[in-house]
Amino acid sequence: MEFVESSALPSLQSCVGVLRSSAHILEKQTVITDMINAVMRRGLVTAPEMETASDMPAVDRARELLTSSIKVPPSLQELADAVGSNRFVLLREFRKKVGLPPHAFVLRLRVDRARSLLARGEPITEVAQLLGFADQSHLSRVFKRVVGLSPGAYQRQARSFVDKSISFTTHRRTS
Repeated sequence: MEFVESSALPSLQSCVGVLRSSAHILEKQTVITDMINAVMRRGLVTAPEMETASDMPAVDRARELLTSSIKVPPSLQELADAVGSNRFVLLREFRKKVGLPPHAFVLRLRVDRARSLLARGEPITEVAQLLGFADQSHLSRVFKRVVGLSPGAYQRQARSFVDKSISFTTHRRTS
C-alpha cells in the first residue's frame, strides 16, 4: 500500500473543524469531497467514473440552481443529482470554471445581495435572515471577510455616498 504525504492533503484539522461546525451541508460535503479527491489524485484509489470529460453544461446549470436558491442551497449531492453529474466531477469542474467551490459561490452571492440591501438602508438583522445567514454575526463575519468592512460600516459609507451625491446633484441644479 502506498501512503500520501500529509502535506499533499487538505488540512485534516480544518476539515474536522468544518465538519464539527454548524456549516451548511454544502460546505461539509465539499470538504469531504475535496479530501477524497486529494487521495484519488495521489493514486491511492482509482475510480474510472471520476475521469469523465469536462462537464461545463452541468456547471452552468449548477450556478443557475445555486443563484436561485441562495437562502437554502442544496447539498453537494443534491446539486449533482439535479444537474445530472457526479459530485466529484461537478466540484472539480465548478471550481475550475467559477474559481470557487459551490458553498463559497453561494456565500459570495449572499454578500453581493447583502451589499445591495444594506445600501438601500435595510436593517442588518433582516438582511441576514432574508439571505439565509444563521444570524447577524454570521453575516458580519462573512461580510467582513469578503468586503473588508462590517455590514454597519458598509451601510454608513453607502448612506454617506448617497447623501453626498444628492447634495452634489442639488447644488449643480441650483447653479
